Amino acid sequence: MAWQDVTSAYRWMWFLFQHGGQLLNDDLTGPQIDNAAGVETIAFNKSWFEENLVPPSTSIKSVQTIESLFAAGTTAMMLNGEWLIPFLETGMTAGWDVTYMIRDENMASDMGGNAVAITKDSKNPELAADFLKHLASEEEMKRFCLEGLFLPTRKALVEQGMEYSTYPERLNLFVEQSTTVPAKMAAEQTAPLSPLFTQVLGNELEQAFKIGQSAEETARRISEGIEKVYEQ
Repeated sequence: MAWQDVTSAYRWMWFLFQHGGQLLNDDLTGPQIDNAAGVETIAFNKSWFEENLVPPSTSIKSVQTIESLFAAGTTAMMLNGEWLIPFLETGMTAGWDVTYMIRDENMASDMGGNAVAITKDSKNPELAADFLKHLASEEEMKRFCLEGLFLPTRKALVEQGMEYSTYPERLNLFVEQSTTVPAKMAAEQTAPLSPLFTQVLGNELEQAFKIGQSAEETARRISEGIEKVYEQ
């Protein structure tokens, strides 16, 4: 796993959604992880550490990067993004390849990437809006993704298929996998209070994976922590 810091703990959520769970309720007004799906998902990941299936250093607050562990042969598999392909091409001595994400009841993938936004007090809102339209246009996004080896977020480009000049088969597998990001998970991860939820999630998952806190208590404490966030 290895997310390096607690602010990236939201990347664990696709495990939860694959198992039919969710962090928040349908209208995003409260927690919904303290149930069978939530407990079972936490217990599943917790077992990786209990059974020594993953290095202890790959927990939520890890100081080691998963790609370095994978390249060194310390871990046999990593769940990560397409941006690491060039690193593995030059730094990996053993044979490797990419494939589809592991799955449970449902398919789900992590939602990564960065955002460009306009502040409400922008001095030139119309000019800024035009710039954003240009960046998000089909033509510009295609150029950016093909030259930078990134994944498109426009459905039209995903459906067309991307003609990457480098690592085409591997990158297009990532493009296909990107269509499995659950809309509900995306809504939860982009909610205004999501950074605070992530803090709660990361702290409690660390207690489960490294300290031995039970899955039941972890789900309950995450739920209680989210409720406190809403009360602030």
